[in-house]
Amino acid sequence: MKPMKIWRIALMMLAAFSLASCSSDDDKVSEADINRALFEMKKGYIGELKYGLKDENWSKTVEGVVAQSAEGIRLSIPLEPIAEQVKDEATAQKLREWHTADVYARYEFVSVEDEYFSFRLHTEMSPDERFAEPITRTQPVEYGGLTLLFNQNYTGEYQKYNESLSFNICIGGILINREYVEGFKPIVFRYEGHGDTRIYTGEQ
Repeated sequence: MKPMKIWRIALMMLAAFSLASCSSDDDKVSEADINRALFEMKKGYIGELKYGLKDENWSKTVEGVVAQSAEGIRLSIPLEPIAEQVKDEATAQKLREWHTADVYARYEFVSVEDEYFSFRLHTEMSPDERFAEPITRTQPVEYGGLTLLFNQNYTGEYQKYNESLSFNICIGGILINREYVEGFKPIVFRYEGHGDTRIYTGEQ
């Protein structure tokens, strides 16, 4: 291969790399746009929460579910679909008695347009002293009873014109007394709600 041709190929590759880098920088959501989106979305929402096993149809719907948005999203999810997968009857009963668990999902904005925002969510359990104690007392243990393990990067969107918020979160596994529950089937929760001025949203 001639030296001139080698240099030409090298310059083309460098130019392509530069364009890719510029494109990546341009696609990144600015801090100003993130702050604008957080300010616009900061409110309480009321809507419905559907849930079911991943890759299957929604099995149940809970109406009147409140979600609150500030720096991230806070809402309560039912523990019933988790209890259905727990074989130990005493543990399953305890989950049903607790009824719900609070979760917090942090925003990672993908796109902030004039009327439409899209984002990924990074989800975790909110601190709760109920889950700090062992669920069963069949043997001495010193650690917490329930841990929800979330599959990350599930997505959502916000429509400004009608103040609608929708998103998905997924529980990919659970720990009972720090032991992984084998055979757990991931559960997906789908929330769809609209802004409601009667719901107070505090700082998060």
